[in-house]
Amino acid sequence: MLWKRLLTVFVALFCLFASSCPGSPQAAETPPTLIFIMDASGSMNGRLEGTVKIAAVRKVMTNLLAELPAELNVGLVAYGHRRKGDCSDVEMLVPPAVGGAGKTAEAIAALLPKGKTALAAAFAQIGTYAKQQEGGVTVVLVSDGAETCGGDPCNVAKKLRQQGIQAIHVVGYDVSGPAVDQLQCIAREGGGRYFQADSSEGLAAALGAVRDHVVTSAALPESSAKAAGSPAAAKTRRAKVTGAGTIVLAPAPWVQTPPMYWLLVDAETGQEIVRSKIDTARVNPGTYQIVWRQGEHGADEVRLSEVVRLESGDKITVPLETGLQLSVPKDIQAPFEWRLVNGEQETVAAFRGNLDPQLVPAGAYHLIWRQSEQGHSDVDLGQVVIQPGELKQVTIDHGITVQLPDWLKPPYYYSLLNEQGRSTRISQPGTQLLSAGVYQLSWKQTERGHSEIRWGEITVPEKGFTEIAIDSGLTILAGDSPPPYRIFAQDETGAWAEMADSWGPMPLPPGVYKLELQETQESSSRVTLVEELPIEKGQLLEIEL
Repeated sequence: MLWKRLLTVFVALFCLFASSCPGSPQAAETPPTLIFIMDASGSMNGRLEGTVKIAAVRKVMTNLLAELPAELNVGLVAYGHRRKGDCSDVEMLVPPAVGGAGKTAEAIAALLPKGKTALAAAFAQIGTYAKQQEGGVTVVLVSDGAETCGGDPCNVAKKLRQQGIQAIHVVGYDVSGPAVDQLQCIAREGGGRYFQADSSEGLAAALGAVRDHVVTSAALPESSAKAAGSPAAAKTRRAKVTGAGTIVLAPAPWVQTPPMYWLLVDAETGQEIVRSKIDTARVNPGTYQIVWRQGEHGADEVRLSEVVRLESGDKITVPLETGLQLSVPKDIQAPFEWRLVNGEQETVAAFRGNLDPQLVPAGAYHLIWRQSEQGHSDVDLGQVVIQPGELKQVTIDHGITVQLPDWLKPPYYYSLLNEQGRSTRISQPGTQLLSAGVYQLSWKQTERGHSEIRWGEITVPEKGFTEIAIDSGLTILAGDSPPPYRIFAQDETGAWAEMADSWGPMPLPPGVYKLELQETQESSSRVTLVEELPIEKGQLLEIEL
């Protein structure tokens, strides 16, 4: 009909000038923003269904983030991931940005639970970023407990909603009792939904529902919680009753028992609650982490990964099976100390004088080796990753073997400078452990009588030991004459080496040298003895005056 054709033309012209019709590029909406808040408090080291909770969260979140649209703004806030007992430990790890899903996945994979549950502070930090976002902002909190820093997260969530946050959805992961009430309040005041997740499948389903709602506007299910009369609700009621429970340790067969002692500490504050030497302990309801002290002299306290949530009347068996065992060549003795250091340069485990298998927390660490207390500095042997529930076997079979001729005594030290600028000092010849890489070797024969001599470059392979022969140098035959103030040797690069109050021997790498002598410090000048003095590998050159 004529009127329909005229209407079509009118609509087309209106769209051309108004630029507000469906499908027009100018009408494209700003992509929504999705900010995750991840719980990395100490209690996330606990186990659910036999799996460490933070490990389950990593797996679920990795899969979820991989399925998000590339144009979505994604960000991440975490709390409790750097320091124990610190309520300020809240960090925007990934500021909301297009393509932030990949960075968020990487950041979550690196989270190591340590500290307290600072919910209010985490929401407050999001407020700063939310004001800068043009599209709708949705916040998703994954937490296994309530606020432990004295804040009021419900009130902060309400203010964020008033400031324009689209919704705050909350997933309570393995929570019960008052924690459920608080997390439900956050979701309610934040205009979102609460999801109860008591398994990794439940966690995936809850996060998937939020993803579908944000991406496709799919309807959200009603808020879930533990309903009255269900087995889970009965557990919640029991948690409110005062009464002790029992924790039973189940060390793996390789663990030396009994220990000097073990502790139950508050999982977030680290406060000691119970100390014991037997394998059982009665304690009031709470969330605890286990600290293990293997021996009085050979080990420090080690805060293990195992976290247990105990409710009144519970009897919980905790397996202790995460550990590390080092193997070294037969000619390497047990070190003065070896230890594990985390990314913040904190020592999480240290052992002395033995290579027995040891209980350690799961995680990624640098293995630091100190062969002797006085004659060696620390040697970084590289990264070791320990998975929950495994006895990690690490074989260290790379380093150097330093050989000396019979005319040369062990040095004051020799140093090895790696490509990152870190220097390692050792005072003993023989076989020494080093991480693979390229080093600059310098040699200092005595503390005051010899200068440090640049010996050259060496390479330590991934497997095997590089042989280093310090077997060339010079000595001066001067009979009963007293030694001079200084003897100087200049190599072909112009570098000088010095020897004081001695006729030698003076270790020098193979090369051609200019040799000078200065009798006294004040009243004499340097005299050239030889303009060109070749020294060959394996040769001690004797110079007769």
